Amino acid sequence: MKRSSLFIALFLSVCSCTYRKALYAPVLLEYNLFYPDEARHKGLEGIVLVNVLVGENGRPQNIKIAKTSSIELLDSAAIQTAKTFVFSPVMVGGEVKKSWVIVPVEFKFRIVEINVYSWLKEVKRIQGEMNRAYQEEKVKGLYNLYKELIYSPRSTISINNNYYIKQAVLKETEKLWEGFWLVYPASIILFIDIINRYPDSFISFEVWQDFREFLKEDTIKIRNNVSSEVADSIINRLLEAVN
Repeated sequence: MKRSSLFIALFLSVCSCTYRKALYAPVLLEYNLFYPDEARHKGLEGIVLVNVLVGENGRPQNIKIAKTSSIELLDSAAIQTAKTFVFSPVMVGGEVKKSWVIVPVEFKFRIVEINVYSWLKEVKRIQGEMNRAYQEEKVKGLYNLYKELIYSPRSTISINNNYYIKQAVLKETEKLWEGFWLVYPASIILFIDIINRYPDSFISFEVWQDFREFLKEDTIKIRNNVSSEVADSIINRLLEAVN
C-alpha cells in the first residue's frame, strides 16, 4: 500500500548586506507544520502566500493571506503554520526593527510506499506496552499509527490491507467487519478499535469526532463501490458501534 506524506516548502527572498550589523529582511529559522487530517485524506495540494508582520522578537505579530490557494482548508492550515514561525528579525545599524515579509507555503503530496508489515509490527509493539502499563501518550502514538492507514488517499487503499488490519484490532472490533473483509477496505474500523480499547482515554472523544467527520465523506465512497444493500449494512453497523 501507499500513503501520503506532506512536503511543505517555505521560500523566503532575503536581502542581506555584507555589513554584519545589517539584515534588511527577516530570515525564517523554524516552524511547526500544521496539516489537517482532512486535507491529507482528500489529497489536497496548493500554495498559499502568507504576509507576516515580524516583530522585534522574531515572532509573527500579524498574519494575512496575500494569495489564496483557493482551498479554504489549506489557507487555514497555512495561517496556523505561520503562527509558529520563528524569524531572525530585521536589523539596521544594530537596531532591531519590525517588518513585513511574504512567505509561500506549499502543500504537496508525494506518494510513498508504506510497509504494512512494519506498520503492524509497530502497532503490536505499542499495544504490548500498553497491556503492561497504561500511558496516555502511548494511546496517542497508537492512534497516530492507525491514522497512517485511515487517512491514506483513498485511491491507494487496497482490500489486501484488511489482512493486517484484522490482526491489529480487538476481536470485538474484528466482528464489526464480519462479512465485509473481502468486500471493502476496513481502515475505518481503526477509529472504533481505539474507542473499544481505551474508552476512558482523553483522546477517545477526539477519535469519536474524527470518526463522525470521516464517515460523512466515506459514506459516498462506500455507496459508490458496493451494492446499496451492502452499503446500508456497513454504514448502519458502523453507526451502531459508536452509539
